[in-house]
Amino acid sequence: QMHALALAGLRVPESRALPVPLLAWSASGVAYAFPADPGTCAASEALSHAIRRLADVVESFGGGPVIVKPNCGGRGAGVTKLLDSPAAAKALRSVESGGAVPEWLESAWPVDGVFIVQRLIVAAEPAFITRIEIVGGAFGYAQKTDVSDGSTHLCTADACVSKPRFSWRREVTAESPIAKQCLDFAV
Repeated sequence: QMHALALAGLRVPESRALPVPLLAWSASGVAYAFPADPGTCAASEALSHAIRRLADVVESFGGGPVIVKPNCGGRGAGVTKLLDSPAAAKALRSVESGGAVPEWLESAWPVDGVFIVQRLIVAAEPAFITRIEIVGGAFGYAQKTDVSDGSTHLCTADACVSKPRFSWRREVTAESPIAKQCLDFAV
C-alpha cells in the first residue's frame, strides 16, 4: 500500500498497518482506494467509511464509465466495468443506510484491501490489449492479449485459458516509446 501511495505522489509516515482507509489520486487518471478489510471489521464504522470513500472515487471521474480493479497480483480477477458510475456510487452509498453491498464488490474484495479505480479507456484495437512486464526495473517483454470475449482474467498460464489468447509483441522493445514510458513510471 505504501508503494502505491508513493506512486500517487503522497508521502505517508512509515507504518505497518493503515488504521483508516486512505485515498489518493495520481496525475495518470488512476485513483487508489485503500478500504479496510471486511473480514476483520464487518459492519464497522471503518468498513462503512471505506465503502463511502470508494463511492467518492467512483464519482470523482465525473459520471463517465470506470473500471474497478481489486489488487490481486496482476491477474485481472474481479475486474468490474461500471458503465453507469453514478448508479454504482449510489449503490455504494446505500450500504450506509442498510442497503446490500453490491455483488461486484463483495465477490471481488482484495486480500490486501487495495482497489484501483480507473476511467474506462477504449482501446484503438478493441479486441486486444498489450501488457508490458517490467522486472527488476528492466523491460521484460511485451505480450498481445486477445480480450475479444470480454475477459479480464489475464493469466498467461496454459491452464488458465481455453483458447490461444496470448502472443509476443516482438516489435516492442526496451527502446520503444511505450516501454520507456512504462519504465519511467515503474521507477
